[in-house]
Amino acid sequence: MGSCMTKHPPVIGKAGVAAGDCNLSIADACRQRGLSKRERDTSYFGVVSVDGSSFRTIVCAAGLQYILQRRYECVRTEEWRAVGYLTSRDGLIEFYERSERLTETIKPVLLGLPKKPEQAWRLLVDVLVNGNELPFPPKATLK
Repeated sequence: MGSCMTKHPPVIGKAGVAAGDCNLSIADACRQRGLSKRERDTSYFGVVSVDGSSFRTIVCAAGLQYILQRRYECVRTEEWRAVGYLTSRDGLIEFYERSERLTETIKPVLLGLPKKPEQAWRLLVDVLVNGNELPFPPKATLK
């Protein structure tokens, strides 16, 4: 029957192992690097761009969408909350334009992202688990 390619992005199985022939799970890789698997955490491993100190773009934990988040400071901690959910890079750029946040500084960072969040997710997991380099610009802090 053939192909081992999947239609969906890598997922974490019951044992916590990411689909992709590696012995290190996403959870273990996050722990080793001091990163989080929770989207709301500042140290979430799926951050692909940071726009100043209040906004960032992540790939969701399922790898299905780009999420624009805003930082909120709570009493004891800070957390990130979704402002928009986008299923493509072009949709993300359009969302930035509509919200009047698209600047000459952030636009090239967004254009450097893969068109589909599934592609970005696979690359992020590969970097996290296998230590490979990202082919798109890593998260860039823009002020």
